[in-house]
Amino acid sequence: MELKPYTYLIGWSQHNKYYYGVRYSKISDPIEIWVSYFTSSKYVKKFAQENGDPDIIQVRKIFDNREDAIAWETKVLKKMNVLESEIWLNKTTNRAIETKYSLHGWNKQSREKASNSHKGKIFSNTHKENLSKSLKGRSCYWLKGKKRPNHSEKMKGENNPRSISLLYENVVYGSIKELSEKKVISYYKVKKMLNNNEVVQIEIEKEIKQ
Repeated sequence: MELKPYTYLIGWSQHNKYYYGVRYSKISDPIEIWVSYFTSSKYVKKFAQENGDPDIIQVRKIFDNREDAIAWETKVLKKMNVLESEIWLNKTTNRAIETKYSLHGWNKQSREKASNSHKGKIFSNTHKENLSKSLKGRSCYWLKGKKRPNHSEKMKGENNPRSISLLYENVVYGSIKELSEKKVISYYKVKKMLNNNEVVQIEIEKEIKQ
């Protein structure tokens, strides 16, 4: 039989416990279920360890592609309302849906296409300045309503455990942020330049103390 994605049902009739799943890897083969493939569910694994092998092992439907198999599994699980029924070992109705991007049409190809469309672009200084202005003053939702008294003072200069001095174009900058703002370069671009030795990290504070 040609290797294809499939959905399956396994169950323990004596205990009235069941599991409905989907298998869609590159080596998917309907004859493998409970022979070399024992589902990916930790709940099934635990139940089988405690109660032995299932007496119901069925391949329910075979598909030509993984997308149809995943969609069918989700449809069946929702129709059977597995989350509200005690007889099902399934703990979700969309285990095979990989990420939130999949729900909005973002698959691997579309993410790569979006990424490649921006690679190699060179932005003008005007664009960088406008971008910098648009990002300034953003509110941090994770800090909204939280007060951190004297935090800025405590983290200045050598008090900041992550502060470093940088040498770039024969000018010393006290931090990545300072270099980023004065040269209108993104913070992450500066870190990348630092990794590529385009920016040199120096220990100027230690030299002064000595």
